[in-house]
Amino acid sequence: MKRKFVLIAFIVLLFFSIIFGKQFPFKNRSFIELWNLGHIFLFFCITFFLFNYGPFKNGEKKFINDFYIIIIISAIGFIIELIQYFYDIGTPDYRDLYKDYLGAALGYLLTTKYEKSNYYKFSKYIVFLLVLYEFVPFIKSISDEINSNLQFPLIADFESQLELGRLSGDEIFMISSLYHSKGVSSLKVIFDTTKYSTISFDHFPQDWTSYKYLKFDVFNPSTNDINLTCRINDKEHEKSNNFNDRFNKKCILISGWNEIVISLKEVEKSPISRTMDMMCIANVKIFTINLAAKKTVFIDYLRLE
Repeated sequence: MKRKFVLIAFIVLLFFSIIFGKQFPFKNRSFIELWNLGHIFLFFCITFFLFNYGPFKNGEKKFINDFYIIIIISAIGFIIELIQYFYDIGTPDYRDLYKDYLGAALGYLLTTKYEKSNYYKFSKYIVFLLVLYEFVPFIKSISDEINSNLQFPLIADFESQLELGRLSGDEIFMISSLYHSKGVSSLKVIFDTTKYSTISFDHFPQDWTSYKYLKFDVFNPSTNDINLTCRINDKEHEKSNNFNDRFNKKCILISGWNEIVISLKEVEKSPISRTMDMMCIANVKIFTINLAAKKTVFIDYLRLE
């Protein structure tokens, strides 16, 4: 009986963790990816509980029990998504619902008493493979985080597809071998005509105190100049997102290669009412403003010196 209440308490805690976990102030990619796997774990636990401690324990009406399980799992999954939507702590995501059913399927296959059938064995292998596949983003993020720390003070040189996980943005960006200042490839970015068309570097070692400059190379394939802005902020800035509390530098890209050099002393002094925390640099954004037409640039060899 004690184990039953412990399991119930754990499931309830995990339930609320899944709902509110996206609000936690963690930016570590591997943690985020691991947290996203929580849907699988939660619904595995729920199904395991229903079959071992709940009303379906030792149930003989297999078809009816399975039907009820599907209804319960679906209801809980939709409730989670609706709570996140209405309380503005997340957006409904069909991938989360898929993970809900996947976790439930895993729990079902590990607790059902029909394991002697070939159908059961085949289904078990398929579900195991699907669960393992869901771990791929987590494994990739761990691999690139290790590589990122080994490369530092090189922030990105775009020699690996895994480095794309360090970036975010609504713009089209990809690894390209067309132009490169170092190595054999660079980051191709297509800036669009929105007010702020942005590519964001979100994941890198955050202690910049030992360095004097941030440098990166940008190739402009156009014959016309392109106005580009580089923005840098620390963690403290994210509490207010005030324009005067971060660093902004406008750059004019001439045709061909351009080396952008940013003094970290200027970055440190850029907030009006304080000094930027150079031990907690959180974000580097590169963006355009109100372009008349889409522009393509190639970014390479982002590093500290």
